Amino acid sequence: RLLLLIILLLGLSGAGAVVGIARAYVDSAPELDLAALDNQAQTTVIRDSNGNKICDYKGTENRIMISIDRMPQYLRDAFVAVEDARFYEHNGIDIKRIAGAFFANFTTGSNQGGSTITQQLIKNTLLSPEQSYKRKIQEAYLAMQLETKYTKDQILECYLNTIYLGEDYYGVQTAAYGYFGKEDLSQLTLRECAILAGITRSPSYYNP
Repeated sequence: RLLLLIILLLGLSGAGAVVGIARAYVDSAPELDLAALDNQAQTTVIRDSNGNKICDYKGTENRIMISIDRMPQYLRDAFVAVEDARFYEHNGIDIKRIAGAFFANFTTGSNQGGSTITQQLIKNTLLSPEQSYKRKIQEAYLAMQLETKYTKDQILECYLNTIYLGEDYYGVQTAAYGYFGKEDLSQLTLRECAILAGITRSPSYYNP
């Protein structure tokens, strides 16, 4: 009985320490800066009086922001299917997916992630890409905050405008034009939408 009591006390103290560390990570998280989500580096396109493209000016990120209303439903559905199937159901974090990724990593030694689209957006715009528990906890905390401020369509629009898709393409607009020569996203075929969504898993390996 004494041994069981000692084990119980150690377990409780360990759980308390974990909760305390997680709380410290949350308290040190940066503010949810909504302006930073929209204030991403963009490419400037110079056109003549007839609307023909003359040249463009860009930095390290080639990006043209576009409204979700101009993104075909095929494209939106493809990214949700690949990256976050329960996107429209969760509140920023997907407990079921996290548990599944943890179990898979523990049993197979793989390195699967359990991040939702909302979490990925937070990571790409407000946090660093470092692999640490601190970043993951802050990411989850800010993602839940964002879900109370933005609609699902607003979150998806920000995500599709910031995601890296190989080469120097950031966002679906520049990727669609760079890979398929299509400035009008409504011209994308179902196959092309699927290709763009698939690139996210490994932009170098799946570069079309």
